[in-house]
Amino acid sequence: MASSANDFIAGAVSGGLGVLVGNPLDVIKVRLQTAAAASAPAAVSHAPPVPVPAAAVFNASSGSGAVATLHAPMAPESTFAQVRRLVNREGVASLFRGASAPIMSTAAMNSMLFVSYSAALRVFQRPQNDDGGVNSARAPSIAEASVAGLAAGFACFLISTPTELIKCRAQYIRSSSTLSSSADCSRPLTLRLGPARTLHLPAHNALAVAAHVARTRGPLGFYRGGFVTLWRDAPGYAVYFGAYEAGKAALRWALDRGAGEVEAGSVAHEARERAVQFWAGGLAGVASWGSIYPLDVVKSRIQTTTAPVHPISTSLVARLVAPVRETWAVTQAVWHTDGARGFLRGLKPTLIRAFYVNAVTFLGYEVCMDVLERRARW
Repeated sequence: MASSANDFIAGAVSGGLGVLVGNPLDVIKVRLQTAAAASAPAAVSHAPPVPVPAAAVFNASSGSGAVATLHAPMAPESTFAQVRRLVNREGVASLFRGASAPIMSTAAMNSMLFVSYSAALRVFQRPQNDDGGVNSARAPSIAEASVAGLAAGFACFLISTPTELIKCRAQYIRSSSTLSSSADCSRPLTLRLGPARTLHLPAHNALAVAAHVARTRGPLGFYRGGFVTLWRDAPGYAVYFGAYEAGKAALRWALDRGAGEVEAGSVAHEARERAVQFWAGGLAGVASWGSIYPLDVVKSRIQTTTAPVHPISTSLVARLVAPVRETWAVTQAVWHTDGARGFLRGLKPTLIRAFYVNAVTFLGYEVCMDVLERRARW
């Protein structure tokens, strides 16, 4: 129980640190993935949406009829050009747009992720201890870490989908303009704090986005894009934790061969372990995002377009199949408008972000776990 509590606390701390250092490039990633084309710069946020090609159009009940629209792709633009344009037009604060939702929810999601991962690992490690206890000192194998990561990815689905939806919409909305001309996916929110006091939140505020989704779509509206999010997260976390263990093993082997072994418990050993955790965490993040990035592009497109409204008469089977149809429709639309390049849009800032965010996340987690475990022994 104490181990689960430590995992929960360390996961929350490391998740919050990861969001703070990674949000600016995450904003750029979503903007690149969902960028709208315009013939003139002034029309960027008001250009009419381009209908999904006929081959990519679907209907939840009959399989025909247009129910989704996507914006035409923007001409390729470098990551640094995006940063300059965003800061010039919307200020430095725009780089942290959508961060409030992830900071709160990523703490919960990372806590669930590491608790679930550690619980799955203990299942694998239990038979290794002759006295019936859990042999937590044994380093997990790459296969064990991968399967435990897969299980943790499924466990995080209930939190990750709403978080991603709110974050993507908050990052994509330009000032107070609507998300698309086909539907208003967020509006400014006014909160009454007292008889003569009100709080006005812009449309891109995470709370305003969440309130609009709840008001117009209900609780299930937060799970738009959930199908592809699930199939992004589960294999992604399998690669994530497997690559982390593989990276640590490879780095330790290389350091032992190059610089020789150091005494366990020494300052040099502690510094080496922190360096190994940092670099292995960064490489794990790059490997994970690189393996599932096309799915993330599809997810962002789905979550930043209007959800189809199904008739009450739509059958249960049609409703269950609808997310699969929608995922396939958006995939076809991306291919039709951009080709293979469309599935890699925003990859560069994502991989840069993935390295340092996950390096900080894993290092923060390991340090926090060591502090908590040492305190428990006092």
